[in-house]
Amino acid sequence: SVDRGAYCDHHLAKDMTCLALQARTEAQLHTLRTSPMKGSVVDLGLTIVVAGPATGHAFCLQRGKGAKAERLDYVEAADEDIAFDLTVTVRQGKLPDLPDFAGPFVQGPPGGRFFYLCVGRCSLTTEPHWVGRVKVPLNTITWPVVRAATNTGGRLEARYKASRPDGRPVLASVKLLDDGWTVA
Repeated sequence: SVDRGAYCDHHLAKDMTCLALQARTEAQLHTLRTSPMKGSVVDLGLTIVVAGPATGHAFCLQRGKGAKAERLDYVEAADEDIAFDLTVTVRQGKLPDLPDFAGPFVQGPPGGRFFYLCVGRCSLTTEPHWVGRVKVPLNTITWPVVRAATNTGGRLEARYKASRPDGRPVLASVKLLDDGWTVA
């Protein structure tokens, strides 16, 4: 005959071991999903969509900082959204759970990185008269989003509303629409 107590104790211990292993595995998976990509430096493609740009204005990316900054080829607003593509370098930063960004377009301090879009009024006879810039935030990009984009060979895309109700362009820091940066 089988000792039911020993049998149950054996299976209970086995079940507890399985639960402990499952909990540890889930914790490890959570860590893998949310932690930095240790020691890695990756290039990440970004697309910013200028949603509903102000008519009569031009938009372009700014590359570089200070006196060495340059405005790249501009696009005049028509009746459609405008999209700009750029690449940033992603690496482990000083803040343990957030990626840091670098590259010729990246501005700002760690934890507060962004890039600029320049905005100008169009003229029929000359280059645009540049009136301001838009600060596009990068600090909402997390390691899981970086990992999702790099694992699929994709890029991240975000949108912002580019004109005010009175038709003038939005300038300064912008809030990204929808879910912010998502895999495109």
